[in-house]
Amino acid sequence: MSFVPVEPGYEFVTILPPRRSAPPPPEDGVWGTLQLTLHADTHLHLGSGVPVPVSVDAVPVPVDTLAAGTASVPRRFGTHFEAVIPGSGWKGAVRAITEALTPSCDPFDQGCGADGTGLCPACTLFGIGGQRGRIGFTDASAAETEPRVLRVRQRYSHPSAPASGRRVYRTTAEQSAAAAEEYLQTIPPGTALRGELTLHGVPSWGLGLLTIVLGLGPRGLPFLRVGGGKNRGLGIVTVDRIGGAVADGLAAWMHNRRVRLDDEGVRRERLVAWQDDAVGTFPVLEERIARIREIMES
Repeated sequence: MSFVPVEPGYEFVTILPPRRSAPPPPEDGVWGTLQLTLHADTHLHLGSGVPVPVSVDAVPVPVDTLAAGTASVPRRFGTHFEAVIPGSGWKGAVRAITEALTPSCDPFDQGCGADGTGLCPACTLFGIGGQRGRIGFTDASAAETEPRVLRVRQRYSHPSAPASGRRVYRTTAEQSAAAAEEYLQTIPPGTALRGELTLHGVPSWGLGLLTIVLGLGPRGLPFLRVGGGKNRGLGIVTVDRIGGAVADGLAAWMHNRRVRLDDEGVRRERLVAWQDDAVGTFPVLEERIARIREIMES
């Protein structure tokens, strides 16, 4: 396939040299749950990779259907679908931006933790082979949502892309000269999907990074990108509601000394403290936030 000379819908940020250290004891970290509502600002496509023939304008075409947990099509209840962002899907999106923000591993580097030097920030939070992560992601779902079929231009690779780095996608889609198109089944804009994060001894700086990537608090990024078609303008979600409860340490969680995050003042106080801790732990973070925000808003 020949390359199409277009401006990509993304930019790369370099990966910093990893900073590795012994993970803090999970008993001392934050335990609890964050209950989130993800709002689809654009069409979302989290593909199953299984094309299904669908009639579009009375013409049968292969459509890449939506993933839904372990199924290859969205779950159906009676006449309604339940749209789903698999937990692994938004976990991967959050991890990718965390790696771009911090001195974390190259995603293709499998050496983290192998030489006794400890783990990088991303591997500490999300895990690596032989090391369990500290944040669990449920599926984010919306009942009674009817998927739509969207016709988009096919994605092309770009020969000028560097060999390493993390992609950060712009708000605007790239303009391609390609004539070829494909059909994607999508979750429509305006859909509200509810999911939950479980926290298992997350260090305070880790909560700061997590909430920045999710777009929360004073330093939160503008949005999160999930699924396929991001360079074509798809996959923009924002977190527009947060609740749940947290405790500082396993003992506090087990003895029900929990802080509820439903109160706006309490929630803001926590978000500011976590994000201040993240910036104090990783001084490069402020600069990286500004650079990634600049790309996202371009």
